[in-house]
Amino acid sequence: MIRIGAMPLLIAAVVAVLAAGLPARADWRDTVKVLRIGVVVGANPIERLKQLEPFRRRISVEAGLPVEFVPAIGYASLIDAHATGRIDYAIYSAAAYGAASALCGCIEPIAAPASADGSLSYRAVIVVRADAATETIDDLKGKSLILGRSGATAGDLVPMAEIAAAGIEPAAFFSRIRHADGPKAAIRTVLAGLGDAAVAWEPEGGTRGPLADLTASGEIAGRDLRVVWRSRPIAHGPHAVSRRLPQPLKDRLRSALLRLKSLDRTAYDAVERHFGGGFSGVAEDAYLPMVEVFAPAAKVPAAAPPAGAGPDNG
Repeated sequence: MIRIGAMPLLIAAVVAVLAAGLPARADWRDTVKVLRIGVVVGANPIERLKQLEPFRRRISVEAGLPVEFVPAIGYASLIDAHATGRIDYAIYSAAAYGAASALCGCIEPIAAPASADGSLSYRAVIVVRADAATETIDDLKGKSLILGRSGATAGDLVPMAEIAAAGIEPAAFFSRIRHADGPKAAIRTVLAGLGDAAVAWEPEGGTRGPLADLTASGEIAGRDLRVVWRSRPIAHGPHAVSRRLPQPLKDRLRSALLRLKSLDRTAYDAVERHFGGGFSGVAEDAYLPMVEVFAPAAKVPAAAPPAGAGPDNG
């Protein structure tokens, strides 16, 4: 006969025996011991990693994990490291993210920086002289087109891919296609009468960009040029993580980035040297224009701007 007073002790004993026979409750920290962040370090890796140290420390605190940087000499090696699982997290340009996503489908963006004017994306545009008899891209058949730098996101990759996707074969449609040293140079070439149309870019809802810069400097007036074509929005280059990471960790990392500017301005400035508006959440489809550029061949861009670089360079 079991006494009433002994019941609590008996129940505790039974619970202990049952618990001993069950595996411990799994926690994501049991599978992720160290967060490995891939970064393009450029020509001076020691200096760049030193600059990034405040960001590494802050992410380590927010994630509750040790954080290690895995340096990459360029985007090709960064993408390969992510696709093969050697890193968990990477800082991408828009073009490099599109290439990585097209290559393996194994990553997802968690946040991207906003510019100081609040814009989160930009568009490639084609401009002509205002006095030209050109109203739409169809009117440019047989005309010359001046692109930005070869391999640039807004100056080359996106417009060429989207024009082709619309059923226009650029090489057959335009009488001549050549590159200039960036969007401002392309615009100046058209203004000088040495080309019919130039590819540049403009922000979504902001006031920056080559057209704004040339207007502010007095080189052009608002009435000198006309935009005859715009691409879909192109989001700024994201911070992206491997899909295989546990969701609670991805949520922590996203939250840390969204709060980073106000939480730790030193860490924010260390990782984001070009855009001053803080991080915002970003959806995967924001990068669809770039994924489509690389999807046909799933190839890696031979050259791309430094992580975080603006569309002027990419």
